[in-house]
Formats: sequence, structure tokens, C-alpha cells
Amino acid sequence: AGRDELAAFGTQRAGLQAAAAERLKTAKFPGNAGNFAGPGDPKALTAAAIRYFNEVYPKEKAIAASVAGNWVSTKKNLLGQTVQWGLPVYIASIQNNSKEVCRVFKMTVLASEGNNPPKAPPFVDHWTGDSYQMLIANVPKN
Repeated sequence: AGRDELAAFGTQRAGLQAAAAERLKTAKFPGNAGNFAGPGDPKALTAAAIRYFNEVYPKEKAIAASVAGNWVSTKKNLLGQTVQWGLPVYIASIQNNSKEVCRVFKMTVLASEGNNPPKAPPFVDHWTGDSYQMLIANVPKN
């Protein structure tokens, strides 16, 4: 029975690898959210997000970013007033000097805190959500 189980496992593994390879080939990088209300120009905001990412992760290289949605309140004071805003973004990053594959992170980059906090860079922190891999060749050139 052991040999049959091993053969079945091998077949299953090959199927999983083929599915993963197909997902890698078909994965897309999301463009800027079409309903972005601002403030800020998506091109300038994504450039600032790439700069921030590359400073925080010097061993990686961000190659593209897009605005994933509108500014969100990320921190409030005791009165319920926003003291920090965050901008949801997607960032494509090359890890370990990969020539073919990058990782796309859904993240929220956080602006400075304050009593009247800006909805603008510089970004001072971030929250990271889900990620997936895709082919570098399929990332649109900014």
C-alpha cells in the first residue's frame, strides 16, 4: 500500500505545482482604484509609497505601486477623532534578487500623526495584509 500512496502523493504534488505555476502566470497587478477621492495625486502617492517601502526593506526592491482605495482612519484619540490616516496600496517587490518572480503586498502606508493629521506623505509606518506572487514580466511599467 505504501508504494500506491507515494504514487498518489506524487501525482497530487505535480497537480499542485502545475496549479501554482498557472496562478503565477495569470496573476495581475491591480491598477489605481478608479474611485480614489483624494487628496493627493495617485502617481505622487505611489512614488512616495515605493520610496518608503525601499527605505524600510532595503534588501528588497519595490518596482510598482498602486492606490488600492481611499484614505482610512488608522488611529483615533479618546474623543474618537482621527489622529492618523492610512492609504491602502499594492506594492510589487523583488525579493532575493529574483529575475522572474515578485511578491505583491496589499498594505496600508501610514501618514504622520497629529491633531490635524495630513492625508499625505511622508509615510512613517505600515500595516501589511495579504500577498501573492506574480511574474515580474507581467507587472506594468510605471
